[in-house]
Amino acid sequence: MGGYATRLGPVTEKIPKALVDVNGRPFIVHQLKLLASQGVARAVLCVGHLGAMIVKEIGDGARLGMKVEYS
Repeated sequence: MGGYATRLGPVTEKIPKALVDVNGRPFIVHQLKLLASQGVARAVLCVGHLGAMIVKEIGDGARLGMKVEYS
């Protein structure tokens, strides 16, 4: 998900694009739940722009059924 999200314009001025709502949940939640459903137990997220918001939303990943760490 690299890049500056210029095509998402004003949507990503205050939130990182990983947290953009898709069908009622942040985009990254959909991705992590899919990974967990396929047996992935651990993920490392490289967060940049407004990354603290991602950490706050995802936490340690337990509610998604996996362990999430951050770089």
